[in-house]
Amino acid sequence: WFLEESIIKNVSSHYITEEQLTKDTIKNIIKLEFYNMGLFIQRQINSSLLSLYLFTQPDKEVDVMREEIANQIVTLSYHDKIFNQWVYSFGHITPGVYGPKYYVYLWSLVYAIDFFQKIKEANGLFEKAWGEKLTEEVLKKAGFEDPEKLSNLFLERNLSFETFYSY
Repeated sequence: WFLEESIIKNVSSHYITEEQLTKDTIKNIIKLEFYNMGLFIQRQINSSLLSLYLFTQPDKEVDVMREEIANQIVTLSYHDKIFNQWVYSFGHITPGVYGPKYYVYLWSLVYAIDFFQKIKEANGLFEKAWGEKLTEEVLKKAGFEDPEKLSNLFLERNLSFETFYSY
């Protein structure tokens, strides 16, 4: 919601003058938010695959696995053996935290974008009823019912990867 031009306009001002932000400033704020999105998505895919492979290929050397995945996935930035040792402090992969299920971060973004787009298309970004509908049909039941069922109920269709890809 906070990356929509109309919402930024309503909730922000210059920190010194308190004047309303210009349309160009607001557009730049939005552009900056998406500037590194490609790198973010690649990092999430890289981390998700690594967490999965660490649990499904336990006999494989960690550095070899990390390098193979990075060479396949991380195409928008530089990675090497010395500066890419983050895997050894990747606490999310410990059993009891996420284990092999680190992918839920990116997966939840697919849901969030599709839900947001549904509300936006219905001109409901400022409508309390849409927040209540999301709360009642999805958020209150999350963790207790099948997420696909909840998603389909709210969206009135199947979850769409196309919405995520186009965002």
